[in-house]
Amino acid sequence: VTVLNELDAELTELGLPHKIVFLAYLDLVFPPERERLLNPDRFVLMMAPLSRSYSSSFADCIDAAKEIPPLSFARNKTPIAKSKEDLDKPHLPYGVAENLACLREWKRCFSGDGFLFDYYLIWDHVKDPGYMDISRLMFRDMQALRDIGLAGTVNCQISRCAFPIALPMYGMAKALWSREFDFDEVADEYFTAEFGEEGGDVRAY
Repeated sequence: VTVLNELDAELTELGLPHKIVFLAYLDLVFPPERERLLNPDRFVLMMAPLSRSYSSSFADCIDAAKEIPPLSFARNKTPIAKSKEDLDKPHLPYGVAENLACLREWKRCFSGDGFLFDYYLIWDHVKDPGYMDISRLMFRDMQALRDIGLAGTVNCQISRCAFPIALPMYGMAKALWSREFDFDEVADEYFTAEFGEEGGDVRAY
């Protein structure tokens, strides 16, 4: 935060209006204890929950996150918790609720714009060969962005993420366009567009 404030001062002196994106990632997922951004309008928060799980959506964990106290950490020595036994010592957020709890703490000291940087299609989708579970999860996460205080998303993903289907990206785009869409209707729309009158059979398969 100190470095960001110094950068802002330099840009202000030069009369430059540029925005700076800063990361809440790894150790930086923990918000500052004392320092504050002096010119929050200059900055955009990028929440990158590397240690989250893809077994549950943000939408499922908002209430649970509210009950989690601020997490402790050891600078540059904070491991990813491998099991619940690791939760008694400093650790990176474990699962979705703890990541949301860290975001909540960031939002208490930074009220500016923010977006999600997530990893849906970098590894977890390979455990879901039909892409249906990851598609539904991405869709629900996009619907929940406003509820967790974020305004959009960027994906870290492999480039070949449309085999066997591109529903994850299609559903994500639809949910970003409007959170009022229904996932099953969007999925039916996609399968019909992709496979014509056989779309229902392909979806069932």
